[in-house]
Amino acid sequence: MAKKSPKTPEITLTPEEAAIILAMREKPAPAPTTAHQELANAFIEAIERTKPPTKKNSFNRPKHGPFDPKPGEIKPKLRRVTYMHGNEQSEDTLTGAEIELLNKVKPGSYCGGFVRVIKRKDRGIDIDYPIRTASQRMKLPNQFGIITLTDLCNRLIAEAARPKEFKVDEDDE
Repeated sequence: MAKKSPKTPEITLTPEEAAIILAMREKPAPAPTTAHQELANAFIEAIERTKPPTKKNSFNRPKHGPFDPKPGEIKPKLRRVTYMHGNEQSEDTLTGAEIELLNKVKPGSYCGGFVRVIKRKDRGIDIDYPIRTASQRMKLPNQFGIITLTDLCNRLIAEAARPKEFKVDEDDE
């Protein structure tokens, strides 16, 4: 047997009660005062302070990172395949300025023969210098002041354009 739902009681209003209810509905809400606004702002601030920090992941990370072009700009492309120590350099992990500088680098021997840029059979270039020991890894920053890839590319481009300025005497070595 199916259960019957209980009937809702009917409410009858007198005309005076109906007029009061209608008047209450039509009455505008009081305008908020500055005290109300200050209290609301204090509540909002307190709620924001007590929220746990949001964890960064691939879905809520900032859209424009260091490797992405700024809005309205176009990221340049590598004109040739570029390797560093035999590992291919991807446009995803290079900034626009680094890509432009890598496109200008020419094959040759630089920094007194320490850095070699080799032209590959596939028309790409391979930038190589010794990095096996700690003293080899520290030679670029200590002796030549090269810390970043941008510094390295700037040095290679400048040395290719003006080799006499960067020539190392054999007596100095």
